[in-house]
Amino acid sequence: MFDGEMRELVEARRFVRSVGAGHGALYRAVLVMNELATNAILHTRSGDEGGLFVVEVEVGADGMKVGVVDMGADQEPVVVDRGVEALDGRGLELVGRIAEKWGFEEVRVGRRVWAVVPAEDVREWAGKV
Repeated sequence: MFDGEMRELVEARRFVRSVGAGHGALYRAVLVMNELATNAILHTRSGDEGGLFVVEVEVGADGMKVGVVDMGADQEPVVVDRGVEALDGRGLELVGRIAEKWGFEEVRVGRRVWAVVPAEDVREWAGKV
């Protein structure tokens, strides 16, 4: 469990790296988790004073599943077209390009946003972004 502050992303990334050490999907899973956690802080009650978020990691032979449980929000997470000039707002688009699939579900304390990151050759992945 992490405080809903941007400085906590460092520890959240460290946690994912420790759980997935040596896995072929590790670096992409860290990036995806970072985007999901950033969204939790910026766009949900997790970013309010006293807010928290939880990072979940599952490691399998074919990939890694990362999830972030936030404290809920009034809107669902969606990919938005911000245009080529926008400096931000592309986090879920990036998640969608990296992950095999992603989604969200309501949970008791708020919402879980998750993504499945396949273990694939980095050269194959580089052509997708």
